[in-house]
Amino acid sequence: GHLVIFYLAFYDEKNFIKYYCGAVKQYTHKNCEYDFDLLQRLVPEALASITPQLVWKYDARTLQIIEAYCSNIIYVSPEYEHLVHTRYWSHHHVTITDSAMV
Repeated sequence: GHLVIFYLAFYDEKNFIKYYCGAVKQYTHKNCEYDFDLLQRLVPEALASITPQLVWKYDARTLQIIEAYCSNIIYVSPEYEHLVHTRYWSHHHVTITDSAMV
């Protein structure tokens, strides 16, 4: 079977694919000189440059934002900032099995 996830249309921060597309746009903007032929060759390279680990990070951040909204935490409050923008510098990371449990 398939798992279908419906995202709200007007809440880009709740859709991890938007972060992925943003990273691809940033890569193409940095490496393209506004030449359409170069852009066509660069897009597959830009898509391949995004690692699966980075996609998982985007997904984890999206889940943190959704958790904040579900908990009625006010946007840009200190509690929201701590929940969404806390970075872990040690061994903590999100694994595929952790994300699959959600």
